[in-house]
Amino acid sequence: MGHLCRRRVPARGIAVDPQPLVPRRSKVENGAVAEFRRARPEDLEAAVAVWERARWDARQPHMVERMQYTHEGNLQHFRDVVMRDCEVWLAVEGDVVVGLLALGPRKVDQLHVDPGWQGRGVGTLLMDRAKALRPDGLTVFTFQGNQEARAFYESRGFRVVRLGMSPPPENEPDVEYAWEPGADPS
Repeated sequence: MGHLCRRRVPARGIAVDPQPLVPRRSKVENGAVAEFRRARPEDLEAAVAVWERARWDARQPHMVERMQYTHEGNLQHFRDVVMRDCEVWLAVEGDVVVGLLALGPRKVDQLHVDPGWQGRGVGTLLMDRAKALRPDGLTVFTFQGNQEARAFYESRGFRVVRLGMSPPPENEPDVEYAWEPGADPS
């Protein structure tokens, strides 16, 4: 697989906080967050915190533990790879980062919503932003066992392109999806 935003080499030790961020406001008004904006260097810690909580909540703790990811390693990877190689957008409510989207030229590299904000339309708004920014089409990878992500992508017009294995160091069964204009469900 050719990944623009490469997956990282694992670091030693586990430091993942599985507790979701308690939102400052109880709900997203009209399914929208207050702000979508490009990530800035000072957003690194908040973006990584959402990324860690979402990955833990996506029932991937077995992989997080096996890979021995650390918070410091996650910060380094996000700063040195994701924010350098991808266009990173944040969904922000007040002063709280509630979701993130990392885009390559034709690929959704990362799409994560803080577990405390899931089910409120934030992921859909991030995906709509991705489609608007990449109107010629997108691909996305997720793990085959992540049924919630698979249902999310399929319900938004993505179709399975192939099943395979993620590259090292993860080596997990994955699925590649593609979205083309006009493919959205009715």
